[in-house]
Amino acid sequence: MVYNKEYKLYSCLRTKERVNVIERYTNEAMGHIWSEQNEWDTLKLVEILASEAQAELGNIPKKAAEEIREKAAFSVERIHEIEAETHHDIAAFVSNLSENIGEAGKYVHLGLTSTDVKDTALGYMLKQASEILLARIWKHSVMSYAVVPLNLNIRRLSGVRTAFMPKRQLSA
Repeated sequence: MVYNKEYKLYSCLRTKERVNVIERYTNEAMGHIWSEQNEWDTLKLVEILASEAQAELGNIPKKAAEEIREKAAFSVERIHEIEAETHHDIAAFVSNLSENIGEAGKYVHLGLTSTDVKDTALGYMLKQASEILLARIWKHSVMSYAVVPLNLNIRRLSGVRTAFMPKRQLSA
């Protein structure tokens, strides 16, 4: 994450001075999500899905959307080369994708802004990270809770019900 003084917030996506997560404080899966390679992969996925949506709307030929999906590829090194000239990361990314796609590359990024692509990619990356965190929370929750049968008599309806209770309360 990078602290942006102008807006007083942290930015996770690429800036001129990229700061990765600190390896010794993260697990491999979380580190992969916030890696530069995964960021570009996620941006590519957003561009592919956007072109397919444009094809469904009839704004671009369906054949072009298929070609974009099949041929979409990029090189991080090439993106950095183009970015050195353009001073715009998404423009460099789109240029590199278009170079690899060929004629259908002219439809990549059609109707989108850089913010559309970056925000959508960031949302997806946050979803990936949240799934890892929730899985860890669930794992620890299940290990510390137990299903307990309770004999209840509520409003003259007796029967056995179950409850999800912390194991610590059961031992007391």
